[in-house]
Amino acid sequence: GKATATLNVLTVPGTYELKVSFPGGFGFAPAVNSTPIQVNPSPTRLELNSSGVSVGSETPGTLTAALFDANGPLIERSVLCVLTGPTNLVRSAITDLTGRARLVSLPPGNYRVVVHFGQLVTLPDGVTTVDLRDPRYLGSEVTADIRIEPVEPAKLVVLSAMP
Repeated sequence: GKATATLNVLTVPGTYELKVSFPGGFGFAPAVNSTPIQVNPSPTRLELNSSGVSVGSETPGTLTAALFDANGPLIERSVLCVLTGPTNLVRSAITDLTGRARLVSLPPGNYRVVVHFGQLVTLPDGVTTVDLRDPRYLGSEVTADIRIEPVEPAKLVVLSAMP
């Protein structure tokens, strides 16, 4: 007979020996077989919460990137966000249980944003590199042009008791 199986294996890529055994039964003899299998890095996808000119977010000055592979969100993974504009900013963040990484308190301005995962990244100074490579995953990046709007400061209201 012949059997096939699809295995979703998250381990260090390489060649492994797969051993299959059948103890016998129902009139069939016991059998053992092995074959080499190749485990490849998993492709990834980054998404940015930006759509064109401005960033819509729950908190002003916040940018959210989401990281996924074929099975869903990737958790506890480092992403690097490089913003070039009036101020060059480089921020790192760790993805949460939903695969999202939030960058907060970003200053107002127009920016080109590039979010990286799983790559060797050269920073805007052209000299410094950051190694985000992960042997289990293929790298990905997403780029967008965004504008972060200034936020008006909250007005302070003072209440005092009347005599």
